[in-house]
Amino acid sequence: MSYFTQFCLTVFVLFSLISCAPQRPPYAEEWPVYQANQGHQGYVPAGPEPPLKEKWTFETKGRIVEAPVLAGGQLALTSRDGWVYLVDPETGQMLWKEEIGQGGLGSSPVFYGEHLLGGTWTPYYFVYAWERAGGKRIWERQTGEILNRAPFVLAAQETVYFNADPPLSAPADVLSVMTALSLPDFKPLWERPLKGAVQTMPTLALEHDLLFIALSEPPSLQALDRKTGELRWSFELDSKPMTTPLWGEGRVYVGTEAGYLYSLIPMTGKIDWRFQIPNDRIRKDLALAEHQLLITGEKYLYAFDTRELALQWRFRSTQALTAPVATQKHVYVGSENKLVYILDRLTGNVQGYAVTKGEILGSPMIVGPYLFVGTSDGKLYAFEEGPRPVYVQPPRR
Repeated sequence: MSYFTQFCLTVFVLFSLISCAPQRPPYAEEWPVYQANQGHQGYVPAGPEPPLKEKWTFETKGRIVEAPVLAGGQLALTSRDGWVYLVDPETGQMLWKEEIGQGGLGSSPVFYGEHLLGGTWTPYYFVYAWERAGGKRIWERQTGEILNRAPFVLAAQETVYFNADPPLSAPADVLSVMTALSLPDFKPLWERPLKGAVQTMPTLALEHDLLFIALSEPPSLQALDRKTGELRWSFELDSKPMTTPLWGEGRVYVGTEAGYLYSLIPMTGKIDWRFQIPNDRIRKDLALAEHQLLITGEKYLYAFDTRELALQWRFRSTQALTAPVATQKHVYVGSENKLVYILDRLTGNVQGYAVTKGEILGSPMIVGPYLFVGTSDGKLYAFEEGPRPVYVQPPRR
């Protein structure tokens, strides 16, 4: 055999081995804000396949109610013990912590650039910013003065957005002020008085320069110009909004206490469609995966086809469920019965579980081949893929 023939055969064999090797799934490397992105879609392409096994636990001294976030190889969480923690997601080792007072943060923290941001849970409310590298607090602002409502924080494109109480001189019908500051210098950009109380985290549709806000008293969904704070439109809802607005696939979605799901056209605020969940209420935030909305009711999780405008399936738990998160293949949803259910996204059939020792009150997080979730007993759990069961064909008799 000639040298050239040997060389060609070697190249062919190597190419065959490489092409036949299992491909790494398209894992997300980060989950920097609540529900994965500024649109709060709760979706990443891939996640861990069941069965899952525990990788590590990180223990705090209070309930973990808010979902964690992860960016740049750092995981951030808050606990009702009054602390904010930064943890190594591979090992579960603490990188730093800071005490901020009773209750900790009132919603999931936010990673942006070299900063970690968050708003406190108890009066008098503050928004804080820390350096990620060492946990030094570099900025703070009090937001609770009159009504004392917890601030929700979101950041994107060198801007941080949060709600605050109105000044004492504000008209009686102004219940909140939406605020935008520049990053990293925290200089004021704009403020927008709102005739309603901010109910949930704001949502961004960056391609349209829109900031969506769900308000109660009276219930409405509003869109602001994210650069100027100008009100673009306001849409009246039938009852109190129960979900953070979700932006995705060309629409903005919101669910209400009475069980109605709304789809609105983002540029105009005109209604696209409205659907009522039969005999149930919407209780938690939504997730969106390939024209499928995932909706948490009292004890059911529903899958809704946004093209056919019909329910695809529903899954019942023995106790209350969290907001769901999804991948191309699976839905992950926690329950107060101490389980994270892993469901087939197309059928709703149970594919596996992740077992904890505390009630699960906040939504899971999927980054890489790992699942992270906090529990009422103060622990943050990390799960990874376990060994696959080997099927052995029984001998013929």
